[in-house]
Amino acid sequence: MTVKNLEKNKDLIFLCDSQDVKFVKDYIGIEAEDFDSFFVKIEDGDYTEIFGIFGIVPYLEKEIFQII
Repeated sequence: MTVKNLEKNKDLIFLCDSQDVKFVKDYIGIEAEDFDSFFVKIEDGDYTEIFGIFGIVPYLEKEIFQII
């Protein structure tokens, strides 16, 4: 799947700030260690969807990985 596939989901927030990324990594654990940035969906104060990407620029053709 690529970033382009996420365009339909307007509820996702892109996180690339180091503090935000660290928080998500701590929340997920070892599964997210290699990712540099995330697309997240937050409902009722909790992450309901998390996608990780390598790098901090979300090019439309960049591969994306669903974690939650």
